[in-house]
Amino acid sequence: MRSLLLMSAIVAVTACSDSGQTTTPAGASHTPSLDQAPPPVGKAKPVDQIGFTKTQVAVSWITIGMGAFDETTVGCPAGTTVVGGGFQVVKAAWASPPFIHRSQPHVIAGNIVDGWQVAVDNSQPNSGDISVQSYALCAS
Repeated sequence: MRSLLLMSAIVAVTACSDSGQTTTPAGASHTPSLDQAPPPVGKAKPVDQIGFTKTQVAVSWITIGMGAFDETTVGCPAGTTVVGGGFQVVKAAWASPPFIHRSQPHVIAGNIVDGWQVAVDNSQPNSGDISVQSYALCAS
């Protein structure tokens, strides 16, 4: 039994030795390790990078009086793309909350999205003045 255990250990050590011979099949390709990847240059995005690397939030506020309808659009800075948006209604107290008609990407001529648009109807019975914050999530 000891000799079988000793023989198994010798076979394992021999198989794992660093003799320089590869155990990869002859037709397999070699995948370089991460150590061999070229270093990044400057502050540019890596060539193989897909997607956005930076996000920011653009914000706009409007006040809508009792009984009024209004909309607001917030745009993203140049060089960024709108990837989302939304709104927040701020009021200390109201008997009837406002009706949000839309909260959507703002589309201009040629189907170009340049910001986020929010439309609010504040004409519900017993409404009061409200402040609406619209925001756009912009990425580059």
